[in-house]
Amino acid sequence: MDVAAPGVNVYSTFPNHPFVLATQNNRSQGYDVGNGSSMSSAIVAGAAALAWSSHPGATNTAVRADVETTADKVSGTGTYWAYGRVNANNAVK
Repeated sequence: MDVAAPGVNVYSTFPNHPFVLATQNNRSQGYDVGNGSSMSSAIVAGAAALAWSSHPGATNTAVRADVETTADKVSGTGTYWAYGRVNANNAVK
């Protein structure tokens, strides 16, 4: 089974966004699916915050390395995205 990266097909709020129409893709007004780093940045930031809180005194470089090296390798890793799917559980260990 293919597993998408965190920034792919994220169902989110899009209030007053011009392409969000209730008749498109069977979506309700104000919600739609988005792709890209904007959609995954909150997930990565949250994982980094958890990793940092579990490693008091760690540098930002160390926290970044924790998040990157503990990501789950999924289909497309190394081609479409560098590290894979964020795994917050592994990043805090």
